[in-house]
Amino acid sequence: MKLTDGGSGLGSLTSAAPHTLRGVSSTSTIRDLAYLDAGFVSSADATYTGCVALAAQDYNATSGGREGVRVSSDGTQALVGFYGGTPVSRQAAIPDTSGAALSALEAEVNKVKQLIRNLNLMAP
Repeated sequence: MKLTDGGSGLGSLTSAAPHTLRGVSSTSTIRDLAYLDAGFVSSADATYTGCVALAAQDYNATSGGREGVRVSSDGTQALVGFYGGTPVSRQAAIPDTSGAALSALEAEVNKVKQLIRNLNLMAP
């Protein structure tokens, strides 16, 4: 594999060009395998925030690959997004349940499902 500058990029980051990981296929063709892109979320010097994204390429992916993980900051904390989703902050704790009624357990399960959706690990 080889890391190079340039390539198609991940589109929404304000970077000069992504880094591209390339490999040689079974037919000795050099293929793009993955992209690592970094840029500004906000580029104002006094309040700048950054973002980095990692995408994998395959024979059927559109230009820029399939984004798997995006990590950014908002000036106070790290934000994480999966599968092309918007990065979100660390989710609030859900208290442990003990001896709860069925309706309370149902509400707790729904909170966990929403947390998973917020991270884009499950479809809405």
